[in-house]
Amino acid sequence: MTKDTVLIAGAGIGGLTTAALLLQQGIDVDVHEQSAELGEVGAGIQISANAARVYQALGMLERVRAVAAQPSAYRFRLFDSGEVLQNIELGEGYESRHGVPYLTVHRADLHRLLVERVRELKLGAIRLGRRVARIEQDADGVRVHFADGSEADGRLLAGADGIKSVVREHVLGASPPRFTGDASWRLMVAMERLPPAHRQHTVDIWVGPGKHAVTYPLRGGDVLNMVGCVEQRAWDTDSWIDKAPWEDLQSDFRGWNASIAAVVDLAREGDCYRWAMNDREPVPVWTRGRATLLGDAAHPTLPYMAQGAVMAIEDG
Repeated sequence: MTKDTVLIAGAGIGGLTTAALLLQQGIDVDVHEQSAELGEVGAGIQISANAARVYQALGMLERVRAVAAQPSAYRFRLFDSGEVLQNIELGEGYESRHGVPYLTVHRADLHRLLVERVRELKLGAIRLGRRVARIEQDADGVRVHFADGSEADGRLLAGADGIKSVVREHVLGASPPRFTGDASWRLMVAMERLPPAHRQHTVDIWVGPGKHAVTYPLRGGDVLNMVGCVEQRAWDTDSWIDKAPWEDLQSDFRGWNASIAAVVDLAREGDCYRWAMNDREPVPVWTRGRATLLGDAAHPTLPYMAQGAVMAIEDG
């Protein structure tokens, strides 16, 4: 187990950011992804200054800006009247204060840019169809055995394989994720299809009893993203993403502001997805020997401060 390569399990946002940062420092990396194809789910990410500085260091910030939106403000609003309770300046003022912009980006767009950057640094760095089955290590290195019978040796292993991480089990032992009692609707609609009064170029947090919603622009303002977090007693399926009836979405947000109702109405034309909000108990260490964890494999978070993906980026 002496190959001088860092192995990364998982080619998501955190894993690819880590790979690009290491490769840029001249450290050899192989990324092993269990899926047969690269891709990301349809959802938005908020890129605050702490993550923007990482992509600035990677020489990617302007590429990310080109596919993102740059909201003008962060607003807290009442769920029914739409009254603005608090307004925090973003846009040019934020960039002037922090030296980098506050961006909102589609996960798939950021993922594509990361794949491109990693391949620029090492063309064959990403290996697909590599589901981790077993890990062993000694004082000199680590060996990963994959479900297809192949294996890889390296100096270190970084588990960026999400909340159901196999690497986490090796590092910390087996423990299931915990359903928090909250679920999250994720929607995207074309901005031009919304009535002009409901188009927005801000990040809006709509606060209501037992639930809240977040809306913000993506792709230069061409798309509006909505996340709707709702209290839910149980999650009955093994999948953390569940296709759900549009009528359930409509029921959850009945009586909310007309801007939310307009998004919900347009969502009727497509599939509606609901995410289980899972987390884990905090742990004092993320590392065992030559294996370590990052992102949701180490510290899954709930989407309440827009820092889940950002912390995975910072971990890199």
